[in-house]
Amino acid sequence: MNETIRKMKAEDFETIMKIFDETDFGCVGIKEFYKPGRQEQMMMMREVLRGESLDEKILVIENSDGVVGYVTIQETSDNWHIGQIAIDSMHRRQGLGKYFMERIKEMAKRCKRSISLECYEKDNTFFLKQGFQKVSEDEIETEYKWNYQKEKEDTQVKKEIQEKEETDLEL
Repeated sequence: MNETIRKMKAEDFETIMKIFDETDFGCVGIKEFYKPGRQEQMMMMREVLRGESLDEKILVIENSDGVVGYVTIQETSDNWHIGQIAIDSMHRRQGLGKYFMERIKEMAKRCKRSISLECYEKDNTFFLKQGFQKVSEDEIETEYKWNYQKEKEDTQVKKEIQEKEETDLEL
């Protein structure tokens, strides 16, 4: 893939708002009755752009067509909480969401942060495939968490099993 992930810039504002407007957010973190209005979204993005929101980040994914998606992340000392993740409707079903999540997980791992989010049932499969674990569930949405330490432990266990299998084959 030839995509780039970077922090949002002022010139991305209108494109992100277009993606926001076309997304129903039946996916991450926002109940139907709580979808932030356009004004709230614009205020939050302006605060991030001006550096007024120290714990909120907005990252974009871009390709040769320009900005094709974004994610909002609220950062704490040990966690990144994804508030919204959206891909432009013309670029969905092309693996960009998966690619975006893989890169976000790599960044979180380097920063020693876990990732949490909430989503509706229809999006559960996507996040499970991305290595997220179900933490809690209510009648509206499910909370998921991805832990960089668990992935590290899983990788170590897989490596030990593979080494044992190779040793067993040599006997």
